[in-house]
Amino acid sequence: MDPGTVSLDNDGNNPIQKYDDGLHNMLLPGKTVKAVMVFTLNNDKPVRVTFEDPEFNVIGVKNYNVADKMK
Repeated sequence: MDPGTVSLDNDGNNPIQKYDDGLHNMLLPGKTVKAVMVFTLNNDKPVRVTFEDPEFNVIGVKNYNVADKMK
């Protein structure tokens, strides 16, 4: 995977900007935020995403079957 970009809409706006901004928001304890990271896939192999806290402790893992999403 490589970092990717999103096509701008007809008005020149990023349609997912609010979710991109969510990556930089400060959170209060017990609150959640929706965020997005965009990647360009180089193949259709499964992708494993590991989520870590600020101390780099694994707090979750999610596997995505990319081939199913591309159909």
